[in-house]
Amino acid sequence: MTHEGTFAQSHEFLGPDSRGFDPVVRIANRGGQDFNEGCGAAFAEVIIRSLFGYRPDLPGAGLPLLAPRTPRGFNGLLHHVPFHGKLYTIKSDAKGTYQKKE
Repeated sequence: MTHEGTFAQSHEFLGPDSRGFDPVVRIANRGGQDFNEGCGAAFAEVIIRSLFGYRPDLPGAGLPLLAPRTPRGFNGLLHHVPFHGKLYTIKSDAKGTYQKKE
């Protein structure tokens, strides 16, 4: 999925049937693939929001994490998360997610 799916590189349709039912398709190697670049940015949100639980739209004091005591199933660190002029590191482990001001 991340190699040639929505979150991967863009694709372009080529040849005389490029707008038909059976175009030649290849990974684009030209610029101007805004839609697909946006999809790549959406994948970053999947990681930040789903895997680390960072939800800047939630109310509360400090860095807002959704269900911080729920284990995410992996160990990892997300460094340099900006929030209200400060930077944080979010840690995920077997016990859930934690924040640390940098």
